[in-house]
Amino acid sequence: MPELTDQLVITLQTHMDPVHRVNAAEQLSFDPSMRSTKALVAALHDNNESVRSAAARSLATIGSSDVARMVAPLLERESMRQLACDVFSQIGHCAVTPLEPYLYHPDHEVRNAAIEILGRIKHRDAATAIIPLLYHDDPDVVLAVVETLANQEQEVSVSHLEQVYEKEEYARPAIAEALGKIGGSEASRVLFNSFQSGMSTGSTDPMVLFRIIEALARIGNPEAIALLSHHLPDAYGKMRQTILAAIIWLCDKSGLPLDIPGATTHDLIAILNDTDVRVRLNAVQKLSDVGDSDVTKAFLSALGGSAYLDAVLFGLLERRKDTLPVVLEMLRTDHSPMKREMFILLKTLVLNQISNSSSQVLQNDANTLFTKATEQWLCIEDESKQLILETLFLLDRQRTFSFLEELLAIPDPWVRTKTIEVLGKFNDRDVLELVARQASDEDETVRSTVEWILEASAR
Repeated sequence: MPELTDQLVITLQTHMDPVHRVNAAEQLSFDPSMRSTKALVAALHDNNESVRSAAARSLATIGSSDVARMVAPLLERESMRQLACDVFSQIGHCAVTPLEPYLYHPDHEVRNAAIEILGRIKHRDAATAIIPLLYHDDPDVVLAVVETLANQEQEVSVSHLEQVYEKEEYARPAIAEALGKIGGSEASRVLFNSFQSGMSTGSTDPMVLFRIIEALARIGNPEAIALLSHHLPDAYGKMRQTILAAIIWLCDKSGLPLDIPGATTHDLIAILNDTDVRVRLNAVQKLSDVGDSDVTKAFLSALGGSAYLDAVLFGLLERRKDTLPVVLEMLRTDHSPMKREMFILLKTLVLNQISNSSSQVLQNDANTLFTKATEQWLCIEDESKQLILETLFLLDRQRTFSFLEELLAIPDPWVRTKTIEVLGKFNDRDVLELVARQASDEDETVRSTVEWILEASAR
């Protein structure tokens, strides 16, 4: 083995071909001896990038305290800093002692690199080495350390984070978030006390309170439900919505029934805008038995946010008696582009009405659908256009053909082309005849589109 190491080291140091030097560097990763380590560290200065990268990978694989001790000084050289960080990427606990002096280096770039590297090491010793920098007089250093301690998730840092939280207002949002990541009973205690104090005095920055609530939800301590519920009646606006979302999340995470005294229907409707799908889903389930048109409208507005949530909402909306009237009202009053999911639902509702011999009711509201189609034809996606036409055909086939003829008479050839492309997706003889009549269109693109569709239908 020593003979092989000697041969590889000589190849790495002297061979003219970089491919041979790369191979030698890679093979030395299996030898943790000091001779190999010194040769690989020296190879970090090789004039070939591939050789330098191979040496860094091999040093990271060896990952010994000798590697950490010999590579650490390279952090002081800007040109070598990234390679040094690459080496440290796989070195664990044994890197703490060699890196600790660099936490106090006068060059902030070197200091930040040391903090970042130690931050990847989830070990009590790494956290203990970084903690003194929490009391640094530079706010940027403090915030960087808070983030690092959050990633390390070591409970030993909680008491120090609590002290800095009390002393430095600028660090409170970051510390609250860090405590949520660290978790545990001590972090929960600090967050409980901070939230209670902030809500009671009214002097705490709302942004800090938001972070505390999110941190409590992340930890998932069921005892936080009672704390948040106690303060819900005194909260308004965004604060009330954030507290409610956290309670819903905690109930779901803890497997507890969703029972929130004081929460109104409109509170739950507001939660449908939450970013977390599980929170929104719980709010939907809580609202499912509320027979209120505002709830129906909120369910319709929530479509399109999540495939799983959409499946639940479709099932609920198909069963709600006021869904179709609310959809039609939204079509009449909302001038923004309607969602594809709403048209999918609308087609289902129309089919249900027709199967129940209620088509006359729909005929009376057909104007709404034709008006919406006319207004939005140019700004909605092709799949939604197809859904609109399918629904219109169900309502009034003859009027739909009249509508299409108007579209195909629009001077803009792009509109005619896109309309024909949508019609090409219909397996309907009358529709194909309408497409065929456009074969003599004055625009070449339109004619080519017609030819392509007719050829495809003939196959």
